[in-house]
Amino acid sequence: MEVRKELVLYYTPEKSADDQKLKGVLVRLGIRIRNITPDQIYQKVGYLAVLPGFEEEPDTGSKEAELKETGRKEAGQKEAGQKEAGQKAAEQQEEGFSGGNVPAQISEKVLVLHGFGERKLNEMLNQFRKAKVPPIALKAVLTEHNCGWSFYELYQELRQEHEKMNARQEKEYEKMSAGAEEASVKEES
Repeated sequence: MEVRKELVLYYTPEKSADDQKLKGVLVRLGIRIRNITPDQIYQKVGYLAVLPGFEEEPDTGSKEAELKETGRKEAGQKEAGQKEAGQKAAEQQEEGFSGGNVPAQISEKVLVLHGFGERKLNEMLNQFRKAKVPPIALKAVLTEHNCGWSFYELYQELRQEHEKMNARQEKEYEKMSAGAEEASVKEES
C-alpha cells in the first residue's frame, strides 16, 4: 500500500493566533506544512510542492538572474537584450508587478493541498472546525492543470472563482427573498 504524504502550502499575509491553531491541527494529523512567503508567490506551485520536474524560477527583479535566464552575457547582444527586457517588464506588469519591480501582494490566506485522499481531507476540515480555525475561503487542490501556474496565478484564479460564487449566491438569495416577500403579500391579501 502506498503511503500518502499530504502537504499543505500555506500563505498568510499576517501572522495570527489562528495560524497556530491551523498548524497545530496539521501537525497532529501528520500533514506536512510549507509556509509560502511573499517572495515565493511567483514560483510555480509544482516547485513549491517539491514535485519532480519543477525548478526554482529566477528572481524576476534581479539583473543577474535575467542575464542567466536569457543567456545574453555577450556585449554584442546588448540591443536584443534591451528589447527583451522591455517586453519582460510589460509581461511582469500584466502578471501583477507594478512600476519599479515591486511585486503584487496577496492580501488573503490561501491553502493549497497536495496528496490528500477524501478521508484525510474530511478529517482535516473537521479538525479545523473543532479547533475553531476560521474558514479560509481560498483553497485549492494541486492538479496536473494548476501545478505549472505560479502561486500568484493560482491565487488570482481562486479569487475570481470566489467572487463569481459569491455573486451567484447573492443573486440566489435575492430571488429567495423576493419570492418570500411575494408569498407574504399574497397571504396578507
